Amino acid sequence: MAGSINIKGWKEYEKKLSEASNDLKLLADLGASTSADYIANRARNKAPLNDGNLIKSINQEGSNGVYKVNVSADYAAYVEFGTRRKVQIPAGLEDYAAQFKGSTGRSGEEAKKAIYEWCRKKGIAEDKWWAVYIGIMTKGIKAQPFLFPSVDEEEPKFFERLKKLLENL
Repeated sequence: MAGSINIKGWKEYEKKLSEASNDLKLLADLGASTSADYIANRARNKAPLNDGNLIKSINQEGSNGVYKVNVSADYAAYVEFGTRRKVQIPAGLEDYAAQFKGSTGRSGEEAKKAIYEWCRKKGIAEDKWWAVYIGIMTKGIKAQPFLFPSVDEEEPKFFERLKKLLENL
C-alpha cells in the first residue's frame, strides 16, 4: 500500500535516536528490525491466501533503527479496508485510507480476469462467474484487515522492548 502512517511516539523515538550513543543506536536498530519482522510476518499470516501475490508483496526495509513494512500489491488497500458498501476503516486511519477512495487498483478487464480466476480456483461453476463479478463490482468485498492489526499488536511490544533495552544500558 502506498503512503505511510505515524505511530504515536514515533517522532519522539526518532529524535531521541538521532541524539543517542552508538551502543544505543545498535540496540534500537535491533529492536526496530525485530518489530518490523514481527509485523511483516503477522501480516503475511493474516492476509488472505488466494494466489499468494498479496502475501509475497509484504516486506520490510530500513536501517539505523527506522524500519517500515510495505505491501506492494496494487489491491492491498482494498483487501485491508474493503470496497464499496463493505468498507471498514479503523479509527485513526481515515486520512490514510482516503487516498484509495475512488481509485481502482485494476482496470475493469483486469478485475474481471482476477475474479474469474478466483471463481475457477474456488470451483464455482463457470455460468455463475458473471454474477460473482457483478456482485463484487457493485456491492464490494468485505474488509480483511491484515497489516494494521499486525501494527497494532506490535506497537506496544516495540516500545516495551525498547524500554527494556534502555534499562539494561
